[in-house]
Amino acid sequence: MPSSQTAAVDEHIARQEARLAGSSSHWIRWDRGLAWSFLPSSPLGTAAVLFAADRLLRLPSAELLSELGRITGQIPGRDHKRWEKTWRVFQDDASPEVRAHITQAVPALFPSPRRRVLPVNVWTRHRVIPSLLPVHLDQHHSFGPEEIPQELPEPWVRVFHNGPDLTTTAVARRFRRTLAIQLVQAASGMDAQQAADYLGVPPGTDLLDGERTQTDEQVATDGTAELREGLTRLAEHLASQPHHHRIDYRLRRQHLATWHLSNDAFEELHRLLVAATNGLRLPTPPARLHDALSAIIWRRVTGSEYCLAPCFRPPFSPTSRRADATTVEIRLARRIEQAPPRSPYRTILPALEQHAHGLITSCEQAISHRP
Repeated sequence: MPSSQTAAVDEHIARQEARLAGSSSHWIRWDRGLAWSFLPSSPLGTAAVLFAADRLLRLPSAELLSELGRITGQIPGRDHKRWEKTWRVFQDDASPEVRAHITQAVPALFPSPRRRVLPVNVWTRHRVIPSLLPVHLDQHHSFGPEEIPQELPEPWVRVFHNGPDLTTTAVARRFRRTLAIQLVQAASGMDAQQAADYLGVPPGTDLLDGERTQTDEQVATDGTAELREGLTRLAEHLASQPHHHRIDYRLRRQHLATWHLSNDAFEELHRLLVAATNGLRLPTPPARLHDALSAIIWRRVTGSEYCLAPCFRPPFSPTSRRADATTVEIRLARRIEQAPPRSPYRTILPALEQHAHGLITSCEQAISHRP
């Protein structure tokens, strides 16, 4: 931190130490201001702490890990009363990548978390292919984890398979998810669950507790070398892309985390569809069509799966709502995007692309204005 501001921080620490010495209780009440989670009371001291934190978080991954290892070497255990709240705040509120860096720097402070399981249909019944997760790369590729979308595009999967045409089946979708997790691991050093959290997979989804089908075992049997070769080929392909062609998918997901097609925009698209049917009533209820169009646009911008779109989650949808490959709105979204030339749905595809382009421009502006 700037030397002109250190005096304010030193004063804050000295005041805390004096109050701490007079505290006889084993733990600190949240409102006493003694835990490290409290910032200095003076604006200058607060600015100094935030400046130091910002500089630390801007370091490249390798430097950040090295610096964290250096400055956390003397941190007391989890039961230290002054640090206890700090660790709770960290575990509840820190981003997945920061959690991954801290737990690597001071692993003794973080025992393995309890396994978390969601109802089987919260995301989709077959989430990933657990038997493939142990097959991963060393961390030596120059692309960033933010450049990996939730669902790998078909051209990327073709690179992995070295060229053959592919059909998007349920198993292929699970395979894409698994590859996305492994690419994030290759770029960041996170474990599988941390990589899934980073990608925005629904919180609580336990990747390693999925049922292993015969298909999983067949894929994994004697295929480790082939899988590693394909994953290496794909990672090298991504690393070779020019920087101006790379996309920050994570920022797009964050920027559009609560995005939903507005009522006015939907009404305009609905009028286009009605006109294309010569005034005949559409077979799809407007509410379902609204969600399907929202999911299509969001997916095109963020490189994600339909079923993870915000329109299927609160506040736009009830907590208990099921969203997976069999959901009516998701089947409708696929039907719209694959509409044949004479389908009325075909007439709105350019308008959907226009909406997606506008959101992409908004995301790029958000990136350019980041401090």
